[in-house]
Amino acid sequence: LLELQNRPPAVDAVVGQIVPSILFLFLGLKQVCATRQLVNREDRSKAEKADMEENEEISSDEEETNVTAQAMQSNNGRGEDEEEEDDDWDEEVLEETALEGFSTPLDLDNSVDEYQFFTQALITVQSRDAAWYQLLMAPLSEDQRTALQEVYTLAEHRRTVAGQPE
Repeated sequence: LLELQNRPPAVDAVVGQIVPSILFLFLGLKQVCATRQLVNREDRSKAEKADMEENEEISSDEEETNVTAQAMQSNNGRGEDEEEEDDDWDEEVLEETALEGFSTPLDLDNSVDEYQFFTQALITVQSRDAAWYQLLMAPLSEDQRTALQEVYTLAEHRRTVAGQPE
């Protein structure tokens, strides 16, 4: 859409909102990626802890019996209503919305890098239609210009890591 020579009038009407909106999307993407990394780290930590607990040796059958009895007593001490509330909570957490379950080509590890795609599109617009590029960039605030520079830097870093030519 950015690279079209003959843009629809509707696109020209919102030219000042295009790049800021895309930068806002990148901000959201950055937060989602950070959250995923945090969740993955927590999951790995829990898995390692579970493995360690699973591999622990129990010194005797008597100790195992005591632990089991204590667990049963603590469960019996809870009210039935509390158990039902916990079950409901577990189901709510596990349910995902249709949108959350929907995957796109961007979700694939080997897909087009969105940062590289965007920066390449802007570079192409800059070289082919300088006036349109100026209209796209003019409304950016200093914070948005900084965010755009971060997108360029990240795209370049990803390109370098992937071993792709410029």
